[in-house]
Amino acid sequence: MLKMELTDETVQALPYAEAGARISFQDASVENLMLTVGESNKVFFYLANVSDGSWAWPLGSFNTIRTQKAREIARRLQQALLFDTNSLSNAAPCEIGIGYQIPTFAEVVQTYIAQLPNRRHNRGAERDAKFLLHYLVDTNVNSWAAKAITEVSEEDILTLIGSLRDRPALANCCLRKVRTFYVWAMQPPQRHYFRLTSNPAANLLPRFVAPYRSRPNIFFDEELHAYLVAVEALTPPYRALAEALALTGHCLSDLATMTWAELDLSANTWTPMRPKIFPSSTIPISDTLSTLLMKFKTDSTTSVGEFVFSTTKGYSPVSRFAEMKSSLDCHMAEILGQPLEWKWTDLRRSVRSMLLHADLSQTQAAYAFGFASPWTKDQRKHALFWRSPNKAVRAALNRHAKTLARIRQQ
Repeated sequence: MLKMELTDETVQALPYAEAGARISFQDASVENLMLTVGESNKVFFYLANVSDGSWAWPLGSFNTIRTQKAREIARRLQQALLFDTNSLSNAAPCEIGIGYQIPTFAEVVQTYIAQLPNRRHNRGAERDAKFLLHYLVDTNVNSWAAKAITEVSEEDILTLIGSLRDRPALANCCLRKVRTFYVWAMQPPQRHYFRLTSNPAANLLPRFVAPYRSRPNIFFDEELHAYLVAVEALTPPYRALAEALALTGHCLSDLATMTWAELDLSANTWTPMRPKIFPSSTIPISDTLSTLLMKFKTDSTTSVGEFVFSTTKGYSPVSRFAEMKSSLDCHMAEILGQPLEWKWTDLRRSVRSMLLHADLSQTQAAYAFGFASPWTKDQRKHALFWRSPNKAVRAALNRHAKTLARIRQQ
């Protein structure tokens, strides 16, 4: 902090700080008087050194209070604090010569920002100041920033956090900053000065930031019908990939990188070369998917290279999944009459749920997805299944394929 003799002339001549930055100056005659220069204002502060630490209290901007008046108020505050460390928090500000008005939330946040350089752990002070100025002080982001600090409620804070809910990490960070700010504001000196009686952020927990889902994480029959019909509007490699996703429920990235060498269409099996869990897991596939892939392979324009689903004749796997999903979203919205919010994992959960309804246990369904191996399980459990796991899973996948065909024709 720079130390200089503050006068009206020197304060007037000081240039404003750059955007997002703040510069502090200490008065040479009254050490507890500080001037903070921001990008658009110059504010006088009184630095109080009490047993709880150092606190910065705003005295007013240079436009409303002159240097000599700020120096007189700082002297009165210092005398009151030296006389009795509790007198400042027990007496009203007007009793020591300050014309008091309850500050707004934005003004209190700016006061909090001004004391950030004085805190013990100070490595992120500049980053925190920029964050607070943008998300808490800026009225374009925080609509209630101009409210009096005593009128801010839990609902106001939840409104701000809810506006960031589509970015959970940012919303959690903002909630932590607000809670930390109120911990500072509820300290005895600040609490009395700002007339705070309660902490509106005390009961706001991170779980309130979790995004709200207006629908379950699975497809209903009408939504699955819309998906299956919308698939037909895609170009050949993406259409086949989307159908395979509905038939198997596997990860999009796994199916997209499927190669012909991994498939045994005569035995209706798929052995991924890059399995996630078991190094030699062979996954059964349905007769419908095997027929689809066989037909796809006979098309020489799409099956020359190594990869099954490709726009480069098999030499590289398909990509641009965002465009694929965007196309599906548009066609599904036309069929359903309204847009549908869904993710690829919703389709996986739907397939898993349908396989469970097709007389598969949880372990058997996991094996159908490649997340279980019959050779690592107790042979006494599901004895009939583990003798011929591919046969049992393939039968369930065939029933699932027939169910999809029935839903598509609805």
